[in-house]
Amino acid sequence: MPRNLDLTTLRSFVAVADVGGVTRASGFLNLTQSAVSMQLKRLEDSLDTQLLDRSARTIALTAAGEQLLGYARQMLALNDEVYGRLTDQAFEGEVVLGVPHDIVYPSIPHVLRRFNAEYPRRKVQLLSSDTRTLKEKFRRGKCDMILTTEELSRASLAGAGSLITRPEILAKALLGGGTEEQKAYWLPKLASGEIMVGIAVTEPGIGSDVASLRCRAERATVDGVEGWVLNGPKAWCTFAGRADVLALLARTDPDLSKGQKGLSLFIVPKESSRGHEFECIQPGGGRMSGKADATPGYRGMHSFTLQIENYFVPGENLVGGEAQLNRGFYLQMAGFGAGRLQTSGRACGLAQGSLEETARYVVDRDQFGQPISEFQLTQFTLGRMAARIAGARAITYAAALAFDVDPRAAGTLASQAKLLACDVAVAVSQDGQVLHGGWGYAEEYPISRYVVDATVLPIFEGVKAILELKVIGRAILSG
Repeated sequence: MPRNLDLTTLRSFVAVADVGGVTRASGFLNLTQSAVSMQLKRLEDSLDTQLLDRSARTIALTAAGEQLLGYARQMLALNDEVYGRLTDQAFEGEVVLGVPHDIVYPSIPHVLRRFNAEYPRRKVQLLSSDTRTLKEKFRRGKCDMILTTEELSRASLAGAGSLITRPEILAKALLGGGTEEQKAYWLPKLASGEIMVGIAVTEPGIGSDVASLRCRAERATVDGVEGWVLNGPKAWCTFAGRADVLALLARTDPDLSKGQKGLSLFIVPKESSRGHEFECIQPGGGRMSGKADATPGYRGMHSFTLQIENYFVPGENLVGGEAQLNRGFYLQMAGFGAGRLQTSGRACGLAQGSLEETARYVVDRDQFGQPISEFQLTQFTLGRMAARIAGARAITYAAALAFDVDPRAAGTLASQAKLLACDVAVAVSQDGQVLHGGWGYAEEYPISRYVVDATVLPIFEGVKAILELKVIGRAILSG
């Protein structure tokens, strides 16, 4: 079935099929008869087949029409489901959309148009009218991801953060070393958004030195099922509350001297929670509890500190099975390069949003008898902001293109893009705040949110000093 069918046209087709004619369908749809007839004609032309038998007194469906009718009903039901999900989450401050991977992609733009029309004050930006499937869309690679991330970040850094980072890290680990059974089971659920993912790597006393993790996994059998028991704390687990599973890195070799060679990656199921605290207790007594860390910015996405005690995970949830035992570090790190690239896109979007908000403000703000946009210093500052953003965007797009050719070779460039773009986002947002004067410190104006959100960018997905010293600097010296 083609993937580029318009939902409005499908709705008209279903109405005609249900009521048996264009006249009654047009009244039901509140459209003119000619409009409905034109939609049906375009639909038949696009499919190059006849859907309606018009020779009888009442319109009947052809065999092709009967086939399309079932598909159309499924599509419209999906549209209503996704719309309900968007409405619920948008009013809770979160927007997390997932579409079943075997259904069609056009539900998303149609849903956003519908939402924006009914709730104009809760505007959600329609990024494109792309009607490909998720699989087809992903084939375009990192440039599409960066463009989408940048546009989302102009409005919400947290909204963009929910887009791809966490599921992509787990998906890349599965693609890189998962068993065929794991790929078949988990990848469709990750792509559709049916399964939400949190990443559990960092520990309270361990940040960038991932190889020194101490959270341990020990073999155990519970109720006749072989698997692993997890014990230890985890920190800065973004999205851990809402997540259905955690991609958790744990030490399976107790010999700390082996460093990263003793770590394995697990897919840890848990109950999803919308609160700032949660607790999951297994029938056998295993326990996982989490509490959201209060942060000055990035409030649309909560990071949790976790306590894990005797929490059982089936053996089949060890990514890659026994073949990848003690190789979880390398599987996990494979996704972090893409995470850095996406963060540079987020930084570009935040910086662009800061520039746009500042430009609007300085035109409206009068001081000393004229808009402050007329002062040369204001114009100079805006020009410098724009130039910095252009530089950050250029290296980010270049890294995205290189990443599609060879992700490993592009790792250093992605780190450079992340380093530069995040510094630009911090500088540009603060420049914008200064041009707002005292109002730049008030939550009434978006620039204050851009400033506090920007401060996290040089920290996550590779803290600035680590990128400078151990990633970029080391790559230059080893070249």
